[in-house]
Formats: sequence, structure tokens, C-alpha cells
Amino acid sequence: RLLVQARDVICFAVDRLDFTHLSLVQSELGLTHPLTEVMKAWDGNGKGVILIDALDAARGAAAGEVILALIQELKNGSRWNVVASVRKWDLRYNPDLRATFRPTAGVSVSSDLADPEFYDVTHVNVPVFSLEELDEVCSGSTPLRTLKESANGDTLALLRVPFNLRLAAELLDSGMEPAEFSPLRDQVGLLEAYWKRRVAVVPDGDGREQVLRLCLSDMVANRRLRSSRAKALESGGTQLLEQLLSLNVLSEWQAPSATSPNRQLLAFAHNVLFDFGAAELYLPHEQDDFLAMMAAQPDLALLLRPSLHMRFQRLWMTDKTAFWNLTFQLCANEVLPALLQSCPLAIVAQNAKKVEEVKPLADQLRR
Repeated sequence: RLLVQARDVICFAVDRLDFTHLSLVQSELGLTHPLTEVMKAWDGNGKGVILIDALDAARGAAAGEVILALIQELKNGSRWNVVASVRKWDLRYNPDLRATFRPTAGVSVSSDLADPEFYDVTHVNVPVFSLEELDEVCSGSTPLRTLKESANGDTLALLRVPFNLRLAAELLDSGMEPAEFSPLRDQVGLLEAYWKRRVAVVPDGDGREQVLRLCLSDMVANRRLRSSRAKALESGGTQLLEQLLSLNVLSEWQAPSATSPNRQLLAFAHNVLFDFGAAELYLPHEQDDFLAMMAAQPDLALLLRPSLHMRFQRLWMTDKTAFWNLTFQLCANEVLPALLQSCPLAIVAQNAKKVEEVKPLADQLRR
């Protein structure tokens, strides 16, 4: 619609650009001048629009600060309006991002496209699928239609989220039966089912996980969501890497300015798969080792916040004793960042439905 109106529109995909420094973005876009200089010199009539997609793909303090600084500079006195897409979860825990998009005079959004939680942010809420929209999507696929018609309330709520529906479609394609979805109560459960069928399935599940473990270690070390192919092949798993690419767990990374992918760089097919992979393969499963890692690298709480959320969500659903033990150890450790300590308490706020579920917390507070 904007293009029909002859408006200038520029799209940046955060998961396809290295925003750890603006000079890297300049290089990847093939610009001979700094990005902000190019944007400010871009002539035209009326306001142009910059769309920044997958803002939550910016991991680590450096990338987040660079993008926020870019947005603020372009918003101040330039001819550009900036629109950024981000998961609610990331917006909720990023006060700097919320401050950047404070309510603007003259900008109003209808109530059906506003989320009351973000009353202090100029935003458009992208809702989950309505039941009518879900019907329309599923009508073109017999397996999806069968799954929807047999789904319980929890499964139906999961399917109304587009990313979850995509996972469900891939699971059905891999042979999972609709009845097998009924125990899945949240997105973490859906991701676990996906992981078991696409990654951990025997034979070769351990080998595929080792390839992903090497990729994850490289991504975390460099604070970016891509890894070198050489790093993935350090264990000698050439065939295993090809399997992960064929199954669309990993993909070959492609710069926005390139006409074909760069075979030497790898990324997860979706940011959420990186988050789950880090929770599964990078974060230690022994509590003492987990605490030691977080104390030694406190900035991981920012980089891997979604993965931490998934780890605590799984513990809440499967082992509440372990959940509370780890929560109390976190809160008692003065070295750990508050961002990490608040993570399990957010899980409690979102999931606790009965008084007895928070009894361990009440008992600790009484003491």
C-alpha cells in the first residue's frame, strides 16, 4: 500500500544482518557511506518508512544498543518513520525499547489493535489467528484440518499462533498423529516434540545434537545468530550437517544484498529454534554447573533470556521441586544479575493457578 502511494520503504531483517556494529551493516549492504549518512541524505517527498523485522533476533548488548541508537537517530528530525516488529516477550523486558517508542501525539490505533499491557508504547498488536482464520488456513490441508477438529483447548490455543502452526504442520509431515498433540500444553512442549522428531531421533540423534552444540557455542561466543560451517564440522559430522540442513533445522545464511546463500555460514531456520537449542544443548542441566556458568558470564542472562525462560518453563511443567530449588538458589546468590533472578518468577506469574502451587514461595517468605 505504501509503495502504491509512491512512499519510500526500506526493510531491514535483523536476523540477516550483523548489527553488532553499524560498519558491519554498511559492509553487508554494500554501501560506500555510513548507513545513517545514506538514510539522512535520501531525498524524496513526504515521510519514508523503515521496517525493522525480527528485532528480537538482536542478541547481546552490542547489537541491541546499535539498533536502538540507529532508531533514535532516524526518529529525531529525519524524514523516516520507523516501524519495528518484535515479540511481546522481548518488548516486555526491554525498557529502553519501550522508551524509544513512547506514545506520539497524533498517532492513534483502534482498540482492537492495541494491547493494554503496552499502554505506554506506540504499537500495533498483531493478534493470534481467530478461529475463522485458523479454519481458513487449515482448510487447505487434510492433516491440519483433522488436527484442528480433534484438538483440545490447550492445543487449539497453541495452533492459533502462526509459528506454532508451522511447527505442527512440519510434525504432521514427519508422521506425528493428531492424537499425539493432546498432551502438549505449551510452546515448549511443541518444540520438544519437534526436536525429538527432527534432531534427537535415532539413529544419529547424538551426532546431530553435537553438530548443533558446536554451532551454538560459536554463536554464543560471537554474540550473533550465525556460525561458520567449519565450526559445525569440527566433529567430522558432514553427513549429519547435511541432514540438519535438509530437515530445515539449520539453513545456509544469506545476506540481504546477496543473490544466493553463503555456504560457509549457518543459522537456525528460526530464532525460536536457536532459543530452544540453547536451552537444550548449551545451558548445563546440572543445577550447580548452571549456576556456575551464569555467575561466570552474567551477560548470558541478556543473550539467552528466551532460552532461560524455556528452561524454567519446562521445569515448572515437569519437576516443580527442582524448579523451586533452582529459583531459591538464584535469588540467594548476590552475584547473579537481577534479570536472571526474575526469570523463574515470571514463569510463576504466568502459570500458577492454585494456591498450593506457590506454597514453597510462601513458606520461604515466612522464614
